[in-house]
Formats: sequence, C-alpha cells, structure tokens
Amino acid sequence: MQESWIKRLWDSIKPPPPVNSSGVSAKHRARRKKLVSITGGAIVVLAAAGFLVNYIVSARQRAEAQFQEGMRLLRPGSYDKAIDAFTRAIEIFPRMANAYLERGIAHRFLVDPDLALADVSRAVELDPALARAYVERGKLRRDKGDLSQAMDDFDHAIRIEPTVEALYARGQGHESMNQHQKALDDYNHAIAMLPDTPYLYRARALVETELGDAAGAEADRDRAAAIDHHR
Repeated sequence: MQESWIKRLWDSIKPPPPVNSSGVSAKHRARRKKLVSITGGAIVVLAAAGFLVNYIVSARQRAEAQFQEGMRLLRPGSYDKAIDAFTRAIEIFPRMANAYLERGIAHRFLVDPDLALADVSRAVELDPALARAYVERGKLRRDKGDLSQAMDDFDHAIRIEPTVEALYARGQGHESMNQHQKALDDYNHAIAMLPDTPYLYRARALVETELGDAAGAEADRDRAAAIDHHR
C-alpha cells in the first residue's frame, strides 16, 4: 500500500523523459538534473515520514504484546520479570493505564507499597473510569492505615462498576470501622453476584456473629465448607 502511494506521487511529479541532448542547452540540462535531484529527495523524505507514521501507529500493538507478556509472567516467582515487561509496554506507549495498574499489583506482591501506590495512582490519572485501579489503590491506602481515603476509592470503584472484588474490599473496610450492617450489605450484594464463592460466606459469617445472628453465621460457614468440598 505504501509503495503504491509513493509510485502515484512520483508519477504525478516526475520530470519528463530525457530528450536528445544535442538540441538541449547545457543550462536546461542542469535545471532538469536539479529538478530530478529535488524530486528524488522529496520522495525519500515522504517515504521516511510514512514509515515513521506507521511505526507510531503500531506503538499500541507493540505495547500490547509486552503487556500480555507481563500478564503471563504475573505469578509467584516471576513478578520481577512481569514488572520488566510492563515497563517495556509503558516505554512504548506511556499512556497505557492497564500497564501501570498491573505493574502496581506486581509491586504490591513484592511488598513495595510505595511503588505500587505510585503506579495505580498513575493508572487512575490516565483512565479515571478504570474501576479496578481504584480498588487496588484503596487496598494500598487501607494497608497504610489511611482508611478514609481507602473507602473513598472503594466507593468510587463501585459507582463505576460494582464488582465482587470492590464490594468485598469495601465490606472489609466497613468491618474495620465497626460498621457491621454496611459490611453485611456489601457481602449480601457480592454473594448475589457470585453465589459459589466460599470466602464471601465466611466473611458474612463473621459479620453475622458480630450482629448476634448465630444461626446465620453457622449456615454461612456450612455453605462455604460445602462449596469447598465439591470443588
């Protein structure tokens, strides 16, 4: 496609074919030679520009390839390699919010909360609609003891997308604040969305115990055990 475009451009601006030099003055031949030189130089510049544009346009694809490599490596024993891959993705495409988010998660797994917080905060800046980035930042802020800001992040994430992960994280936050009824509401919502998840029943059982619902707590513990047994 690019060669065809360059050929059409050349056909439209190339000088006429040479004629018998015996009837052409030296001055005219010099002018023709200069025109050919200038035109050829323009074609080279345009071709280089086309290559550069194609390279820039492909940046997202090249960054995505590094991002997928990072996701493949995002597991115990290779978090540092995952970080390297996410870093390469960011170097290629600096506005890739998901790469910052996943690199932040890798830093959290490696117990480097400051780098993790910086990365997930950058992900939020780049994509304010990325709900999971707020959840991850909320977890980091909660672990640092900043529960108020953590709850703000969980609330924001749930307004964007009420996922099980966000509801569970906010439920834990409510428990830390002794807001057991609010925690129960979050766990109820999460269980309605994903009913075969043992840790949600165990979390709800703890809240029910705090609220004096011994029968409900026992039923939830039994339900969690039954799900585990059938897996």
